[in-house]
Amino acid sequence: MQKSLKTTAFGISLLCVVIQLFKHFGGAWVEEVYSRKIYLYIAIVKGWIWNNFPFSFGDIFYILVIIVFVFLLIQLIKALAKKNKLKISHTFIRLYICVLSLWVYFDVSWGINYYRTPFAEYLGVESKEIEENYYEEIIKGYIDKTNSLRNEIDMERWDRTIANEEVTSFIQNDKRWTDYLSRAPLAIKYPVYSELISYTLVSGYFNPYTHEAHVNQKMPLMTYPFTVAHELSHKMGVGFEDECNFLAFLYLKDMSDPWYRYAAYLSISQYMLRDMFGIDYERYKVLSNLFSTAVKKDIQEEQSYWEKYSGFYSQISSFFYNFYLLGNNQPEGLKRYSYVSRLIYNWELKR
Repeated sequence: MQKSLKTTAFGISLLCVVIQLFKHFGGAWVEEVYSRKIYLYIAIVKGWIWNNFPFSFGDIFYILVIIVFVFLLIQLIKALAKKNKLKISHTFIRLYICVLSLWVYFDVSWGINYYRTPFAEYLGVESKEIEENYYEEIIKGYIDKTNSLRNEIDMERWDRTIANEEVTSFIQNDKRWTDYLSRAPLAIKYPVYSELISYTLVSGYFNPYTHEAHVNQKMPLMTYPFTVAHELSHKMGVGFEDECNFLAFLYLKDMSDPWYRYAAYLSISQYMLRDMFGIDYERYKVLSNLFSTAVKKDIQEEQSYWEKYSGFYSQISSFFYNFYLLGNNQPEGLKRYSYVSRLIYNWELKR
């Protein structure tokens, strides 16, 4: 058994090294071979399989993984207590194999997309220095659009199930960027326990093992469609968080229902305002006061919801997720989400 375990560990280690070399040094091969060919078929197969489950199989998978690791850790502790060297060796190798297997499967299933050609580069959107006066005008325009859309909204249509169906259908049938994005079957699922997810301050997440896009069904409704579109963007093969925000905006702004367009402009306006906060606080104060009373009420309602759940668990969650992003080609960590404001600025310059 010892020899078999060591052979398995060596084989998985070698495979892991090959994948890491491919990710970091594959260059155009990552985009052309993995993201536009291999991933396309992986996403289609997983979409066909897991979309048919009415519940989140990915959440169940995570629970099972935790149970296995806890069991192996208990076995390791017992072996250490008894000073059983053979048992210690066997259990440690099993833990090692489990960790590397999850890592390899993560990369092959989806994670290599973190190293593909950025969507902004694909669109030809160049990164340029912010010119503050022009940036201010862009933000004013987005705030005006947000205020205008808020007046058009039929609040009786603020329904999560309707949003899931309509946003998913729109994105699934959209014909833009088809050579870049995977066209696998799309679907939105709810977490097994959304209340618990709220304590991590997470509005949505994508499971790279099962390709299930989740949206917290307890989150406030005003920006709910934006989270739906963001998570579906991950499912279509986009890794960077700012680019998923960018894609969510590009999709929602073109939908007919004002609620979806409102979610897009409200979300992006707030990202740009937070960016302006760090650039020029006085401009930020003036701009943030341009929101209408109704929009301000929506923003306050959303902030109050998340503040209710903010605390120890959210800090732990943020720490680990920031670490996860740092390890997956996003050295900015959680700040990467807010970089969508710069994408919007440069996209406006290009238009």
